[in-house]
Amino acid sequence: MHIASLAAAATHLAVRAQNAAVVLADIPNPAPTQPPGTSGIVTLMGWLKWGGFIACGVGIIISIILWVIHSRRGDDDEGISGIGKGLIAVVIVGAAFGLVGTLAGM
Repeated sequence: MHIASLAAAATHLAVRAQNAAVVLADIPNPAPTQPPGTSGIVTLMGWLKWGGFIACGVGIIISIILWVIHSRRGDDDEGISGIGKGLIAVVIVGAAFGLVGTLAGM
């Protein structure tokens, strides 16, 4: 008796899952379109990305200079950590806009 009730519950669950799949398949997924008059936002995003890369590049150059100065004193760790942080920041800036574009379907 217990096995029959489990089989019935499994069948009921399978039917519900199939019905849910049919309902979800009917939901439209329109492509995102840019609203009129918002082309300035895309330009602003490009400028922010450019500024982010410039800031990362300047940070890496400053870290290299500090690394050279500190290596003369024997403190090599100071500049190397800054270079690593700068490289991680470049990856984050580059990935941020790509991730938003991917999620938005652009």
